[in-house]
Amino acid sequence: MTSAGDRTTDAPSGRDRVLAAALRLFSRKGFDRVTTDQIARESGVSQAYAVRAFGGKTGLIRFLCQNAAAHVEALFRVMAPAPSSPASRQEFREQFQTFAFESDEMRLLAQLFACGADPELGPLARDGFLRVSRLLHDDLGMSLSETRRILATGMLAATLAALDYPQPADSVIQYLIDGSE
Repeated sequence: MTSAGDRTTDAPSGRDRVLAAALRLFSRKGFDRVTTDQIARESGVSQAYAVRAFGGKTGLIRFLCQNAAAHVEALFRVMAPAPSSPASRQEFREQFQTFAFESDEMRLLAQLFACGADPELGPLARDGFLRVSRLLHDDLGMSLSETRRILATGMLAATLAALDYPQPADSVIQYLIDGSE
């Protein structure tokens, strides 16, 4: 039995709770419609803590987006198909589509991509997209057309996820995603 003064290591820190709440809220509502006060309330910390921990709302957005992009890159490296195997490339596309529809991180990145004109977030979005493009083509050895196909399908899936579009979708939408009639 633990005393009231003992701290459990299983409980998420205030910082982790802020990150989880911000990811959930930003990915579902967008950056402009979420306040640091909402994030603080949902995470059970003071607004001052939520702001101070990340240097403000934009700092929090940048941190979350950088982490999401790094996670996507790591997943791509793990899921990377064999260069000469069409079957493994198809499986890779399917896994990425599933991730794009189910992941709050992809919804968050879809929100980021809509901020291209923002002087702080636009460069972050463009840099992240370029890094993933180069990862697929340069590091994983995919052809330009395969890189284009994966990124286009992923962007479509992320956009549909941000729209809360159901999966499986309407037959036309489903065809746009996977090419099956």
